[in-house]
Amino acid sequence: MKPETREPADVAVERRLLARRPDEALDRLFGPAQHAELRELARAALQRPGGPCVLILPGVMGSTLGLRRARRTDDIVWFDPVEVALGRLDRLTLPSARRIEPLGVLLFAYLRLKLSLRAAGLDADFHPYDWRRSVHAAGAALAARIARELDTLNRAFLTDGRPYLLIGFGRWGSSDASLGIPVEWGQSSGARTIVEATLPNMAVDPSQGSHFFHNISSFKVSYFSVAHEGARGINWSWLAARPAAAETDYIRHLRLDAPLSVKVDGRTGRGLIRVPR
Repeated sequence: MKPETREPADVAVERRLLARRPDEALDRLFGPAQHAELRELARAALQRPGGPCVLILPGVMGSTLGLRRARRTDDIVWFDPVEVALGRLDRLTLPSARRIEPLGVLLFAYLRLKLSLRAAGLDADFHPYDWRRSVHAAGAALAARIARELDTLNRAFLTDGRPYLLIGFGRWGSSDASLGIPVEWGQSSGARTIVEATLPNMAVDPSQGSHFFHNISSFKVSYFSVAHEGARGINWSWLAARPAAAETDYIRHLRLDAPLSVKVDGRTGRGLIRVPR
């Protein structure tokens, strides 16, 4: 068996910080002083769950890379001091047939920030990425991951016979990840109302359902395009204040006590979504 150093998984480390007694392995990983500070922050963060979502994007080379293993400890290549000492960083060379992917972040650099944000009442989490690849490739990988998460939720909604309203930024169904989420119709087919929203730094032209025109016409799906600067927009604060029925890494599912009221005037191109009172 080859010698390797093994850094504990991110979630496992946070859980171990809450143990009654200090973990000697974490003492070695962070150093006694930083370990003690992280333990205090972890306990403070535990008292402040929820809040607005914040994603922490590590700097270049701040994400760990390696091979994900289903039933064994992940094989970390970056950053593993033994791999470096043995001259095996060529495993990171591109192009490569190896399935190297982001596994987490360098916790000694970023865990304090995450726990501090959580202790301040924010729902902070890491977004590791493959820093070897271009920004466009990283964005495409993120969009594809969101599409897979939606597919999983959509299947569950279809099984339960629950129609839903789908809100997202940019174009649903776009093949260009810089413009929206590249979902196929089958991944969102349970939605009965679909909303495309914009952001100040993502004001792309709406698709207006053009990617799924035949489907939304056949199944009578309402399609809304809502600009961030519009006089009448989405009440984000109301949505944020609702408790989540379920959450994935990038999708939040709300289940209301009463149905939404959706009205559309196809002749004028106007519509209204009213929340229950």
